[in-house]
Amino acid sequence: MTTIGQNIRRVRKERGLSQPTLAKLSGVPQPSISNIEGGRREPQQATLRKLADALGVPPATLMTEGDTTEAWETLGRIQDNTSVLERYMENPPDEDTWDRALAEFFALGGKHLEIAIRHAEQIVAGEHPFDRGLMDEVRRADRARARVEGRIASFNDSLYGHLHRDAG
Repeated sequence: MTTIGQNIRRVRKERGLSQPTLAKLSGVPQPSISNIEGGRREPQQATLRKLADALGVPPATLMTEGDTTEAWETLGRIQDNTSVLERYMENPPDEDTWDRALAEFFALGGKHLEIAIRHAEQIVAGEHPFDRGLMDEVRRADRARARVEGRIASFNDSLYGHLHRDAG
């Protein structure tokens, strides 16, 4: 099983960073980074968050073998797509652009729940620990989708003169 230290080293090298550079970016002393990467020390949550922020990844990416990376990317797409639809409802685009945004929105429908279920199954199977950050993002994605979903049908009908295909 991949350790947190190995994940930090892998991501650091992928980013082309040295340990001293990561130390400057994160505020974590270079000897601490060396000890963590070498498996001689486990990072505290605050240290892990600083390193993750400096590396530009969610902390969960450093804690697992990468099995939540896809989940984080999907949650990011849900949030981004929801934001796009909200902006489009303020400044309507042409109908083709709107239809493409709606198609992406509905293609992602339910993905946040799939992520939560998969995460729960992995916890039960002992594959990785509970990730509060991931679950917080699942809840945020769910709220964002619900906020927009309630407005889509009436907006679509009033602007383009027809209901979108998923509104009935």
